[in-house]
Amino acid sequence: VIGCVILLIFNLIVGDLSIWWQNYFLYLIKNISNTTISNNRELINILQKLSFFISGMLIVFSIVSLIINILIAKYISLLQNNSKGIINITENRLKNDLLNISINFWYSIVFILFTGLSYFFPKYLSNYLPILALPLFFSGISMIHFILNKKNISILLIVFYIFVALAVLFMPILLLILILIGLLDSFINLRLKAR
Repeated sequence: VIGCVILLIFNLIVGDLSIWWQNYFLYLIKNISNTTISNNRELINILQKLSFFISGMLIVFSIVSLIINILIAKYISLLQNNSKGIINITENRLKNDLLNISINFWYSIVFILFTGLSYFFPKYLSNYLPILALPLFFSGISMIHFILNKKNISILLIVFYIFVALAVLFMPILLLILILIGLLDSFINLRLKAR
């Protein structure tokens, strides 16, 4: 909600953010390459499409880094307050927080409607899609975490989180799979079926 409010305020102050990003990308292309703009037409088309999402993506990256910092701080706090050891801490409190992330059915309906509307009004609504997809992404991660935790194989859990970190950088299509898992979990309640 905070991310959407921040983006709305930026839209009210600056106006159309996609135009600002398109001008910024054109400026970068002119300064980076000594070629004319017409030689980079394909790159310009890609950047124009990207400009509809970039402000939302920056807010998402800020929110994710904040969440990661909070989790690290919580883990360090648990280490200081508990003398049982790392394994017991992880099993008791931090793991339970990650297992319980679930999205409401109505939020998923709103997300699907918003996604459809952003196809017709990309200039105004596309920046909000990354922000609205973030809770579904975390729900998908939580669902996989739940399944791997149920199998009680901690090495797979570590491999999964390394895989998610690499997917963010190198394979963004896999992030869509986690978002789809979060959507399915909100409609079908996969956790109930997995128990």
